[in-house]
This record gives sequence, C-alpha cells and structure tokens, in this order.
Amino acid sequence: MKKEEIIELLVRKALSSNNVDELNCPKEDSLFDLSNEDWAEVYNELVAQTIEGIPCEWVLEHLSIPDDVRSLWRQNRINQVAKYYRLLQEQNELCQLMKGNGIPTVIMKGTASAMYYPDPSARSMGDIDFLVAQADYERAFRLMKDNGYQLMFKEDHVNYHMTLGKNGFIYEIHRQPAGLPDGVEGDYLLDLIGDGLRKTEEIELESYLIPMLPWMQNGIVLLPHIVKHLRRGLGLRQIIDWMMYVNRELHDDNWHGSMQPILEKVGLETMAKSVTRMCQIYLDLSEKEITWCFDADENVCRDLMSYIMRQGNFGRKVLMEDRGARIVGGVNNPIQFFKLLQEKGLAAWDLVKKYPVLKMWHGYIRFADISKNPCNAKIL
Repeated sequence: MKKEEIIELLVRKALSSNNVDELNCPKEDSLFDLSNEDWAEVYNELVAQTIEGIPCEWVLEHLSIPDDVRSLWRQNRINQVAKYYRLLQEQNELCQLMKGNGIPTVIMKGTASAMYYPDPSARSMGDIDFLVAQADYERAFRLMKDNGYQLMFKEDHVNYHMTLGKNGFIYEIHRQPAGLPDGVEGDYLLDLIGDGLRKTEEIELESYLIPMLPWMQNGIVLLPHIVKHLRRGLGLRQIIDWMMYVNRELHDDNWHGSMQPILEKVGLETMAKSVTRMCQIYLDLSEKEITWCFDADENVCRDLMSYIMRQGNFGRKVLMEDRGARIVGGVNNPIQFFKLLQEKGLAAWDLVKKYPVLKMWHGYIRFADISKNPCNAKIL
C-alpha cells in the first residue's frame, strides 16, 4: 500500500467505533507489515499532518512497529497528553478572567473541536484561539496585558486578531473568526456568529468548563477556516475537525433544517459537501443519516484528498525567535506532570488507564501526599 493509504487506514482504525471486530482480521492486519523505513516515513507524515496522536494508542496496542519509531511515538504522545492538560489549565484561567470581568468569550477550534473526538487529548493543540465581541475587543486586550499576557509583536499580520503569550502558550484574541468571506456574505456570517456569542454554551472536558458557540455557529467557524488555508497547504487535522463535527452535529435533519440555507447563501455549500463526502470515501465517516453530501463530485473529492496529502503540513506554527515566544517543551519529568494532575484532582491511576502509553514510565506513580512534598512520589 502507498504511504497515503496507510495513513488513511490508521485514521479509520483509530476513529471508527466499529474497528474492534476488524482488528482480528489477519488479512487486513497484514497491510501494516511495513519496513522500518516505511514506518518512519508514515510517522513523519502523520507529524507533518499534525495528527500523530490520533492513531497512537491503537498502533502501540495492536501493531508491531520498529522500536525506534515506537519509542518516538510514545514520547510524543506523552508530551501531547501533558500539554493537553496544561493547555486546559491555562485556557481555564483565561476564561475565568474574562468571565469575572463580564466579557462573553468562546473558544474557537482547539478544545471546541477536540470535544467531538472520541479522545479529545488525541487532537494536536496549537494556539488558544478565542473570540470576543467587537465592543469588548480592546477591553479584553487591555485586561490580558494587565494580567501578565505579553503582546508578541506590535503589528499583527491581520486586523481581526492580536497575539499574546503567557506561560509558554500563544493566545489569539479575535474580534471575528478567520476566513470569513468579504462583503455581504461575510457580514451575514458575522451577524450569525455574534448572535451565537450572546448564547454561549459550556461543555465539560476533564472537569474544566469550555465556553463555546452553539453547534451551528461552531461549524460555521470551521468551514471558512478550511477555505482560507487551502491556498497555502491544508492539513488533515482541520479536515478531521470538520469530520468529527459533522459526525456529531450535522446529520440530515440539522443540515436541511438549519445549515444548508446558510451555506448556500454565502457560497460555501459545495465546499461543505465536497469535504464531507471526501471524509466518507477516504476516512470512513459514517453515511448513516449523512446523505446530504452524496451529490458531491467524487473527482473533486479525490483531487482534494490528493492535494491535502501533498501539501498538508498546515498546523505546525513555527514561531520565530523574534516573536519572543516560548514553545511548550517535552515533559521529561513524570513527577512534575503527575503533580499537576494531582493538584487538579486527576488521579494517576485513572490517567494510566485512560492513556496506556503512560505505562512507559515503568509503572504507575504512587502518591504520598505529593501536594505537600512531591519528593515523596515514587516510580514503581
């Protein structure tokens, strides 16, 4: 099989709720009989697409892969899980700051997309993007600066957000989402999103409450983002975000009753159908109650998938030193990581059960009043 086909199959295996029976099929498992060099290439492509966390737990549990690739995948996954919990903590502090000062705020993409995944921590996280109303934009920006968030550079490359940093994370404060079309179409979508900002919802992830737009507006944010990045290279992460959203929210009733008239009005209906049908063909998105995209041109779907696999390394935002950003580094000290989880009330045993890859730290972490004395923690 080609590298691209292997990646598609790994994603399908990891995300499909019906893959348990398929695991026992020797004929299909033989498709993963790759050389060491091929496995290294597959892993590197998954990293370039920023989706290496999605198939990780499944691969490590079910497949025989070269030791060096296995070790690399494990360490990357550990870093990803650790960053996920750190991000939730830092994001929560921001949301509480805004809420405490009467500024309605919603998270865009990021955890607002991860909540649709079977395992939210498997979605690679980048910047923390959040939206406030135009009327609150300047006040929210000043509030952040007064609370230790540092402006990354004086003039941002776009006029709809500003970029700040704190504790190793990058925050983009938006007055409007990225990628909205110009003219009356963009104004129409902006009004819809503004209405959603006045009707925010909260979803719970790992005991944190995440403020987000209602389901329809959350999807409206995702689709123009895909269109925007088609020109410079679009990764599978953005496509899978849309796929997971459709799987949860955009079945036929919601499409015909709410979303289709909006996307038709702003010229995004064909794109929505093409991306969704592509996900059904190549990534095993269910067709049950998602029939609204069946009339999409499958040649367009094929070409779009081919383009993504060729160009799709979007998502790895390399922040240059002149921006003064600090990237979240690897987690080399398990005691520090588990100390954070303990402080947040997340038991080590539960985490190891949830993320088997954490067993690479030679067993479980025993806590002996670690909140008072982290030196009492022992690796068994």
